[in-house]
Formats: sequence, structure tokens, C-alpha cells
Amino acid sequence: MNVLIPFQVDATRIRMERARLKMSQRELAQKVKTSREKINSIENARCKTVKIELLEEIANIFDLDVQDLLKKEKR
Repeated sequence: MNVLIPFQVDATRIRMERARLKMSQRELAQKVKTSREKINSIENARCKTVKIELLEEIANIFDLDVQDLLKKEKR
């Protein structure tokens, strides 16, 4: 089942975590079975919807919870 989340992905956090692991966009894309272009569009906040399954896979690679990859609400 494809589930789209109504939250914004924290593009900067994804980019920083990938850099922390010294991983290229291509390497991350291969690990989560998507394209480098998709990772690039997520990191540059051009991707408006991201499947929760993809975020779960990215979070697993980074050893984080999915919520850590979402923008926090400003109050």
C-alpha cells in the first residue's frame, strides 16, 4: 500500500546524515532501491510527496526514526 505523508521532509537533515556517513546520493539511492534523482529532489526540497516506505528505509540506513526526518512544527 502506498501511503503519502502530509508532513514536510527535513531535506537538510537527510543531506547532513548522508554526509555524516560519507555516502553519495547514488550510494543511498542504491541502498533504498530508488534513483539518485529522487534522493536529489528530496534533499533539495523539490519532492512534494515521499512514500512512507521510502522514508522508513532512509531512516533505517541512518539509524533514526522516521520522525527525525520530518520538519518540526513551529509553534
